[in-house]
Amino acid sequence: MNMKIVFFDIDGTLYYRGDRRGIPQSTLEAIRQLQADGNQAVICTGRCMSCIEPYIQNIGFDGYIAGCGTHIIHRGRELWYQVLDREFIRRMNRLCREEQMMPVFEGSRYLYVDEPEQPGETLEFYRFYKRFYEGKVRPVDCEADDICKLTVRLNPWDEKGTSEQAYISSDTAGKERIMSLAFSAGMEALDKGSSVEIFPAECGKGAGIRRFLTLTGYAEADTYAFGDGINDITMMEQVDFGVALGHADPELVNVCFCETDDLYEDGIYNACRRLHLIS
Repeated sequence: MNMKIVFFDIDGTLYYRGDRRGIPQSTLEAIRQLQADGNQAVICTGRCMSCIEPYIQNIGFDGYIAGCGTHIIHRGRELWYQVLDREFIRRMNRLCREEQMMPVFEGSRYLYVDEPEQPGETLEFYRFYKRFYEGKVRPVDCEADDICKLTVRLNPWDEKGTSEQAYISSDTAGKERIMSLAFSAGMEALDKGSSVEIFPAECGKGAGIRRFLTLTGYAEADTYAFGDGINDITMMEQVDFGVALGHADPELVNVCFCETDDLYEDGIYNACRRLHLIS
């Protein structure tokens, strides 16, 4: 019987960030049973390691594919880490300042982000980062050696009293400049509405899973994945059985093997039983 490796997204899959309920006990039990049977549970997330709180790391996952596939760790051993070119970081930081957008440079040790000077959604996000990732947030440092991806946050705030449509049009033009710079530098840029997620084009969740299986020697393992968002699509396309949580984006559901209940309705546990991953 082949080993089974199960990949888990975090946000909206294991739990909702900031939700006091945390990870459901049924999910923790499913992971425990998986591992007790000799199988492996691996995190596959857009978050960098600096953003994966100890609460999650202490569960005892067998591995991590973090930072949209830029960082791969298996049983405490780092197998892959791809950082961003520093000149690209400097150029993106300058452009974001010109466009009055907030770049969040993400690394294995810290988040690098400056406090916005104007009110709005970006300021609220900055305050959230400072609170949620306490001790992990530092000012932007374009020379930092651990930056592997970034998220550019737009600021839907009309401080001059102009029409909403005029502001949206201006913001869209800025977003296009951000994405154009990313593409020209060989990056992937995912438009997520009020933000753009940027990482090396040869990475991503799907590529991260392929690389993980190759580097660990588990290319023949039976693979499963749980996710909920459109950024999980490439992950689902790389595994044998993809499972969408009950609230998942319809685009993700379309590429999955099956759909399960919401995460707080024992979605992961129920799917693991139906797929005979646990008894």
